[in-house]
Amino acid sequence: MKRQLLVLAMAIVVAFGIAGCGQSGQTGQSGQAASGSASSSAAAQSSEPQPLVIEESGYTVTDQGYVMYGFKLTNPNESFGALFPTVQITGKSADGKIIFSNDQVLMKIYPGESITYGFQAGNGTAPDVVEFTAKVDSKNWKKTDAKREGLYTLENLNANGSNYGMSSYTGEITLNKEDKEATKPAITLIVRDESGAIVYGYTTYLMSELSVGVPTPFEITAFGVPETAATFEVSATPWMLGWSMRPLEAPWAFPAGLGEPI
Repeated sequence: MKRQLLVLAMAIVVAFGIAGCGQSGQTGQSGQAASGSASSSAAAQSSEPQPLVIEESGYTVTDQGYVMYGFKLTNPNESFGALFPTVQITGKSADGKIIFSNDQVLMKIYPGESITYGFQAGNGTAPDVVEFTAKVDSKNWKKTDAKREGLYTLENLNANGSNYGMSSYTGEITLNKEDKEATKPAITLIVRDESGAIVYGYTTYLMSELSVGVPTPFEITAFGVPETAATFEVSATPWMLGWSMRPLEAPWAFPAGLGEPI
């Protein structure tokens, strides 16, 4: 299965009601509240970074045996960010055997930031359980007070129905301020059931550059949205890799082989 390197995000999330549509399949939640929880006060006082937290996650197994997942990842630290935070998606059988394991690598996560992300995982063999685990390589934690928020406004969101298992979601995105990393965002769809649980996620990419203050239309074409779908929300995340975090102590190290910092 063709995989892509996917990026980190800070987004404005907007929820709208939708009619249930798309392909039916097994849905579920990961069964875990977090992969490593830490209170905000502990994170603020610690001289070492606290683990990233998966606040919520969920998925649908399509009729073809693949997993369409979504998660919300939060950095509880006030003075540590991370390069290349990773969420490991592991599918297991009912007796605990591993069916697949995929790493979803994001670009970076700022102090106090939350990322919502969704995509496809698996190998075509349907799992009974899917687990989500967050991890950061120890060398990729960086001390910083930099923040990034309020980059995008998303408006005119609409669910356009489903044909042949493909569901269309449209809207407009506006870049609110100058940021050279943010002009070509990833756009993530998260779908929830009537209880509010995540049952589906998918990400697409806006390849044309955004200009500050100019609304730009987009469309997300999603396969296999479950019949339990009740609401959806859309978030936008910077797609370009950059290294502009202002450090507290020392510059962020630039990984070998990737060129020079911006």
